[in-house]
Amino acid sequence: MAKNTPAKQKTTKPINKRKYTRFKPDPGAIALILQDDKGKSLSAPIHCLIAEESYGGAGLIAIQSSLIKKGAQLKMKIGLLGPFICEVKWTKIWDSHIVSFGVEYSE
Repeated sequence: MAKNTPAKQKTTKPINKRKYTRFKPDPGAIALILQDDKGKSLSAPIHCLIAEESYGGAGLIAIQSSLIKKGAQLKMKIGLLGPFICEVKWTKIWDSHIVSFGVEYSE
């Protein structure tokens, strides 16, 4: 007696919609926010941990700041690169002190 078995479904690999390949940064790699979105230099740069890097931008983690908001244009030094202007593309607030955010290189 044959059992009813479901038809085999085709499995497809997920499509990577990212424009650039992501890279793991060196351990302890940091980024610095040097100027706010009005072009004013900060008296003390904001330090960020680099979570991931690509040719078009980076994913960063920092202490919450009013400067880090979607659409902000910030002058940054990311790892050994820069300084150059980056646009904040997304933010995710983890708690009252920590935010992760993505930047795209504008220059």
